Amino acid sequence: MTGLAAREELVYTISLYSDSSRGSTLELNANSDWLPVATIAKDLFNRIPKPTSGILRKWRIRADYSQFDTRKKAALEVLFEPETGKPLVFVLPWKERSFVLQQSDRSNWFIPYNEEEGSLLDSEAKVSFRVVTEVGNSARLNLSEVVLEAWDVVVTETYIASGPSLPNIGESVDDHLVELYRQDALQVSLDFVKYGLNGQLPKYYYSQASTVYGLEDGKAYSVYRWPPPQKDYGDVYINLFVKNYRYKIYDYNEMKEIYPEWFSGRRQWTPSKTSYLFLGDQVRVGGVDFVSDNILKFVVEYRKGRWQVVARPLEAGN
Repeated sequence: MTGLAAREELVYTISLYSDSSRGSTLELNANSDWLPVATIAKDLFNRIPKPTSGILRKWRIRADYSQFDTRKKAALEVLFEPETGKPLVFVLPWKERSFVLQQSDRSNWFIPYNEEEGSLLDSEAKVSFRVVTEVGNSARLNLSEVVLEAWDVVVTETYIASGPSLPNIGESVDDHLVELYRQDALQVSLDFVKYGLNGQLPKYYYSQASTVYGLEDGKAYSVYRWPPPQKDYGDVYINLFVKNYRYKIYDYNEMKEIYPEWFSGRRQWTPSKTSYLFLGDQVRVGGVDFVSDNILKFVVEYRKGRWQVVARPLEAGN
């Protein structure tokens, strides 16, 4: 069967912050409010040549900075708030930084909704920064440069070996596959609960998409908007969870009956045909409600070759 091969090329950069132009680095403290740093005019994006036919344009953030306490984990987030359209959040990776003080990191990729135009924004936008870290921890970053990068991807067909695959997001799924994928979704969901209960942070974050949506409002948030559980329940508690809580996985059609408001066309995110809702917050008769953290209700989807948590309640109990 044929597949796709890609060649990437950096075509344009936009400086969002530079210590050389401002005379000093920018200090950010973790878990503070968004700090406005720049306004990007629409005309700036209009000057960038549009991608030609067969070219895909994608965007990311590159940031150079130093971290005061390299034993702490921290993530830099960059927010674009356009006058019209939806806000965008780029997240630089959450890393172990035991030995490296100076960093040059890249964020997640963003591909514009209108791929033919390739423009990131259709109006003037405010740009803000913030740093997030684990609950109870503090961290400071000194930013020396933050740059928005535009990359063009030339996609060509190539021959690859065939193999089993799930349907693309949004395609129809027959009843047989719905039941088959339900078991996979349930296992992935239970693994996510286990990682949260056991305090396995690398697996806890890897199990989630880099952008997670709020179930109540359908808006996009950084995965770090949901801090890890504040208590390490230990290995034994995944067995106690199964013993004390009722849990179930719901497919697309069942979800639509339970939460029809999640399917409003006005929302930034709505469940897809390969979405499954995990509900595990109902205590069994005679059971003990011991899980105080918000990890027992979420939606998983099959994306980019693996199952991921893509939507969570904004507040516990919702």
